[in-house]
Amino acid sequence: MVKNGDSTSKTMADLKGKKIAIQKGSGTHIAWLRYIDKIGLKESDFEMRFMRTSRIGAAMGTGTIDAAVPWYPFAKSILNRKLARQIIGEEEIARVAKVPYPFMLYTRSSFIAKHPGITQKVVSAWVKAKRWIEGNREEAAKIYHKFSTRRGKKLAMSDARFFIKILKFKTDVWNEEMMADLKANQVLLKKLGKIKTTPNLYDYIDNSFVKKAGSM
Repeated sequence: MVKNGDSTSKTMADLKGKKIAIQKGSGTHIAWLRYIDKIGLKESDFEMRFMRTSRIGAAMGTGTIDAAVPWYPFAKSILNRKLARQIIGEEEIARVAKVPYPFMLYTRSSFIAKHPGITQKVVSAWVKAKRWIEGNREEAAKIYHKFSTRRGKKLAMSDARFFIKILKFKTDVWNEEMMADLKANQVLLKKLGKIKTTPNLYDYIDNSFVKKAGSM
């Protein structure tokens, strides 16, 4: 999205040399890096302003940035407050960069080996929570809004509802589409010099706990 007053920018190429805000190291950051790589651009083509997504709205309001790549629900909040104009949506980024936006659950291998019972309880609760959200989106939105408010974030209830509404839990089990997404991140990060090696990702995927959770 671009700041108010910019009525001409339509693509990322139009923003070359401009100040762009994004939360460094986030999933959105990686997806955006893959997107601009696909269209022949690189991060150094822009004047980057790294900040937490929750602060992007304020930066837009003061005019200290020219554009930003926030995620929902903050993106929706910024648009609702008429602080910016959207030029590229998540669907476009997903289409070009082939990003499925998976929901992932991580922990250390040493923790799993030492605490398999606790691991199973957490994974089972995670799967159960996703199923509950899918069937109780209004109640989930209220909980999310309360949680965000308690953390000091200014989030309208309508934006919380929108965020919960668009959540899509395609599958609990790690599949080949997700693996392709992770491999694409590996390739890009190696290309950019962010990582030195690309280990076999299959060595770090364990579907046994989520499969057991699904049968409970």
